[in-house]
Amino acid sequence: IIVDPSQAQIDEYQAKADSFEKERAEWAKLVDAPSVSKDGQHFEIAANIGTPDDVADAVKQGADGVGLFRSEFLYMSSDHLPTEDEQFEAYKKAVVGMKGKPVVVRTLDIGGDKPLDYLPLPEEMNPFLGYRAIRICLHRPDIFKTQLRALIRASEFGPVEIMFPMIATLAELRQAKAIYQECKDELQKDHPGLGDK
Repeated sequence: IIVDPSQAQIDEYQAKADSFEKERAEWAKLVDAPSVSKDGQHFEIAANIGTPDDVADAVKQGADGVGLFRSEFLYMSSDHLPTEDEQFEAYKKAVVGMKGKPVVVRTLDIGGDKPLDYLPLPEEMNPFLGYRAIRICLHRPDIFKTQLRALIRASEFGPVEIMFPMIATLAELRQAKAIYQECKDELQKDHPGLGDK
């Protein structure tokens, strides 16, 4: 903070602000341009979002998709475990909003710095590496399956990819994929083809 700036200082910072606005105007021209390097390599530039409401800004800025949808907002902004329908509506809103561009959703990542009042977790020496994220989901398949079913249902409205956080072993990955397949099989009994996209 500059207290009682001189006119020269005011002019200097006004010039910086003007220069930045000119840069922003130039960047805005490139929003829908492909992300290609000088040597012809294509790069995907994806947005990270925390809620479905963030999708509008991602689209406005020309994102090629959502590279990380942090789903824990559904749990942290609630006083209860969100239902399948509550989650489905949130994921659907994001998927529809991206207009056919892919949305990568990270499954529940709580524990460590993200506790839930209504889901007490054991105290640990290092909660950032211990009982959290995928390990909670595998230990509580009721919570995990609710989320996976909502994601599979939302995939009918556009491309959805699922990221399992904090995988430490091949066994955890296989177990998570097996639970995903159970959810898909259950949903396909009533809705053949659901989750095939």
